[in-house]
Amino acid sequence: MRDRLKRIREHFGLSQREFAERMSVKHYLVNDCERGKQKISAELAAEVVKCFGVSADFLLLGRGEMFPTQFSEAEPNKALYGQGIEGQLDAALEQLSADEKRVIFSNTQELLQFKIWRESIEHEVRALRQEVAQLRAVSREGV
Repeated sequence: MRDRLKRIREHFGLSQREFAERMSVKHYLVNDCERGKQKISAELAAEVVKCFGVSADFLLLGRGEMFPTQFSEAEPNKALYGQGIEGQLDAALEQLSADEKRVIFSNTQELLQFKIWRESIEHEVRALRQEVAQLRAVSREGV
């Protein structure tokens, strides 16, 4: 895995320090991982995948291509991957028709509303659990 980490970094033409800064990690962590002094943590692997758009299968298992196939058309534009997932999403959105964008944005709004609703329910459940715990404590004191 350390060789693949170095390959990814070199693909973008970045020093270890620049590579680390893009992921908001310490530069010595990248150095230690590339040299095999330290294992690549799940957190670091996730950051590499997220920030540089590489395939998790490639990084973790050495399978497949460095970049997911759905982004292969944009692969020559290395700056796109340097921007992380936001750059990839922007590039993907540019390729969609107006109707496709409307569907995506509509679904996104529904998902956000669901998320807000779910968080509200979870908050209520936590409050009810606290209330039940308090009532149990009071009933124990009264016994």
